[in-house]
Amino acid sequence: MSRIVLLASLTSLAACGGTDGTSTDTDTSGGGGGSGLGLTAEATGDFSCFAPGADFASTTWLTQTGVQPAGTVDVDGVVQDFQTDEPRARRNVALWFDDVVDTTPDTTASVGTDQSGAVSVPGVPSCQPVAYRVQEETGLGEAKITYKAHQIYDPGTGGSTAGEFISVSNDTYALIPTIFGVDLDPAKGVIAGTAYDCTRDPSQSGDDDAGKVENVVVRVTDLQGQPLAGGQGRYFVQSFPDKNQPDTSADGLWGVFNLPEGDWRVEMWGLVGGEEQLLGATVARVYPDSINIANIFAGYGDGVKYPAGCLGGGGDTADSAE
Repeated sequence: MSRIVLLASLTSLAACGGTDGTSTDTDTSGGGGGSGLGLTAEATGDFSCFAPGADFASTTWLTQTGVQPAGTVDVDGVVQDFQTDEPRARRNVALWFDDVVDTTPDTTASVGTDQSGAVSVPGVPSCQPVAYRVQEETGLGEAKITYKAHQIYDPGTGGSTAGEFISVSNDTYALIPTIFGVDLDPAKGVIAGTAYDCTRDPSQSGDDDAGKVENVVVRVTDLQGQPLAGGQGRYFVQSFPDKNQPDTSADGLWGVFNLPEGDWRVEMWGLVGGEEQLLGATVARVYPDSINIANIFAGYGDGVKYPAGCLGGGGDTADSAE
């Protein structure tokens, strides 16, 4: 699915209610604990890579063996508009090599007036999760801050690899309150992503339907597993929001709105063998007045899954419960 369709879906989805911690319809399927989630259809997809559990602690999460030692790679990137895919000039890119956004980034790069949006970021760790931020030059007034965590670059070829850095325009973000009549709290943020099963390689194209999971719900909890009021997911049908859709459809898309600043866990729940099971989770940090992109992979409790290019003949192994 193209990013323009995803963003249109996000803005329409926000209009369906629940963005201020309350719901304007009767769907409550995203809330509750390990039982009583209201799931009626079996989750589709391959979940054979691990043993799901009834809560986070009892799930046997996976680790990946054979991960290549972290090297360095030059990322030959392009800053692209979230909605149109068009390149964007006058953007600043910051990366944190420990996957934690704090006060000082490990490296920065800038796109000046180059209308191709090209940006070269040398010396980025390969086969190691990193976080990035894209923001416009001071005073430009065109774009929102966009974050992405758990980005992993493969070793590439000849010491370089391709990459893209996403920038969300103010015009795009303004569609939410102006066209759809939803008040987004500027002190809060949005988490959005896709639900995947065991077969998905994170290096696959976002337009590839492989491994997307149907009939699962997401909910936001704190890092101790306590559900957040108003932290239920909303879902899509054929890449378009549907307020009556109680869980993911074949596109696997979900979004959660008006989340307080801080670190949150987004859990993916599904009906497997007639039992409601926790199938995956990701940890994402929410920043005010921004969009924070995260995906969930079945079998992983932190959203960190290495691409095949980083695995030297290894694979997934069951870890002890966290």
